[in-house]
Amino acid sequence: MPLTPVSLAKTPKEKVKESLRISDGPNAEDLEDYSYSLSIRLSFSELQKLGFGRGQLESGMMVNFIGSGLITSTNTEMINGLARHEASLQIQTLGVEPVEDGVSSGKIIYGGE
Repeated sequence: MPLTPVSLAKTPKEKVKESLRISDGPNAEDLEDYSYSLSIRLSFSELQKLGFGRGQLESGMMVNFIGSGLITSTNTEMINGLARHEASLQIQTLGVEPVEDGVSSGKIIYGGE
């Protein structure tokens, strides 16, 4: 079964809710679209294993990736009578390739033509 990408960007409603939780916080439109927990950092040696040399990847460049990982922990806590579930994932295999030229990051993230 092929993987179907799903946008993990915060919705405008989620950003408003987050901005209200922070006293004297930023306006909702000033909040980052993606949470810090979605970041992955690859060291130089890891990039070498993936076949990338110095200067082959640049900030702002879109890439495709696929991988597998191990769920290393799960957590469930009750907040206001509702269960909230979390999981930690250890990436164990990863493949990365540059996106073909002419494909916009917006199209990749949000779909469409």
